[in-house]
Amino acid sequence: MKDVVSDRGSLRAISIADAKPVELIDQPAPIMEWVEIVKLRVDDAYQRGLGPANWKSIRRIAGDFRWSRFTPVLCAPVPGGLFAIIDGQHRTHAALMCGIEAVPCMVVHMSVAEQASSFSWVNGNVTAISQLQIYKAALAAREPWAIASRAAVEEAGCRLMTSNRSNTQKRAGEIYTVPLIRSYIEAGCEDVVVRGLRAIRRADEVGDPAFYLAGIVKPWLAVVAEAKAPTALLERFCRAHSLVEISEQASALRKRPEYRGKTLNDLTRASMLALLRQFAQGAAA
Repeated sequence: MKDVVSDRGSLRAISIADAKPVELIDQPAPIMEWVEIVKLRVDDAYQRGLGPANWKSIRRIAGDFRWSRFTPVLCAPVPGGLFAIIDGQHRTHAALMCGIEAVPCMVVHMSVAEQASSFSWVNGNVTAISQLQIYKAALAAREPWAIASRAAVEEAGCRLMTSNRSNTQKRAGEIYTVPLIRSYIEAGCEDVVVRGLRAIRRADEVGDPAFYLAGIVKPWLAVVAEAKAPTALLERFCRAHSLVEISEQASALRKRPEYRGKTLNDLTRASMLALLRQFAQGAAA
């Protein structure tokens, strides 16, 4: 029988050409083996839970399950002869739904911290996954940015969340803008996070969750970073001016022709900054 593969001119060999080789980190080699699904576990310390959208995805995979689309599950040995899934819980659930008892796995020996770090890296660089889940995994892995982010937010009297909630379930002091907080932490601006959130927290006398949403926190922290106002002044300003009302007024401005093309964040930030400077001048007079 003619070898049809040999006629495929599109096939290209794996080559790094003139690229500089990279020294491999010393580590144990992975083992490829079939693992019974009953021996696989999901560590909720860093893994994501399964919500309605996840089960919808699992049913979609199961409905057209093919081994040709199944990549080996990445997992790590854990005590008791079990294996913790790092990547692949959706396709593993789908396989079980199809009555499959074992799945191909790439087994890599790693510590619990490395498991969490691996989950964060694999999903953060490949899969569309919530940044809150990346943060949760980074906390479990004790990654510096995650620990510092949590510390800064907690110092302000707030809490950096590891999972999302509906608007009706959100509570005052809960911060969901993980990428924003991380950006300030990695830029060495922890003080912006602490002072900005603390001003909101201390001025919030009714416990309104709206003050802690991204549409308020993002422009406000930008103002705090730019204005470099004293902490006491920031707190007095937040008591005198509702940041939520400023955002609502900025939203109304967007409808005017002269502000067409401006984002709500830009208009809210500009409004907050102008009012803060005006407030500071009045306080100094």
